Amino acid sequence: MNFLVVDDHPLFRSGVKLALSEVPKAFFFEASNGLDALSTLENHSIQVAVLDIDMPVINGIELAKRIESSYPSIKIIFLTAHTNFFTFSEAQDVTYNGFVLKENAMDELLLCVKAVINNEQYLSSACKDFLAENSIRIAKYNSIKKKLNSLTEGEERVLLLIAQGKTTPQIAEQLFNSVKTIENHRTNICEKLELKGANNLLMFAIENRDLIELVIKK
Repeated sequence: MNFLVVDDHPLFRSGVKLALSEVPKAFFFEASNGLDALSTLENHSIQVAVLDIDMPVINGIELAKRIESSYPSIKIIFLTAHTNFFTFSEAQDVTYNGFVLKENAMDELLLCVKAVINNEQYLSSACKDFLAENSIRIAKYNSIKKKLNSLTEGEERVLLLIAQGKTTPQIAEQLFNSVKTIENHRTNICEKLELKGANNLLMFAIENRDLIELVIKK
């Protein structure tokens, strides 16, 4: 069975191979980023891809989307050092087979691979606990992300600047638009995000700046 281990830290890639050394006839390919991984996928037959989420060039989520599109038979296992809303929200856009936190990888990765090989989905115990404790908040984030994806490119630029605390005249000057055009964008953004009230858009933008930047700049 051919594995592709994608992580920008060589020592951790070695740890993954060690954790999976009991898998019969396992052969490992390695890549330090998503771009190198795509090259490996083009030239070799891979059955299981073990992907770090936080990587340079092409991150694990984007890589997983490309694998899902071009190599649908490959099983995808996510590894992450972070347990946060953004990580889990982004991962929901991909049909992954396993999800393990790096801190528990040596203990759980082999169990994960065995489950995935048997066509089962595996979530580490820490992932399950996090999802159970934060299901409402994660659902809210996913709802917001869906609304953000409905914005036009012009509306996205305006919302990013609002999140940075820019006023309408400042945004108009920066984007070389009229104040009226920016006001129209603000009205459309409020409608799509289901926001009412003069200050609600600013409050929303500031409170959700990290998510806005993640969705719009991806």
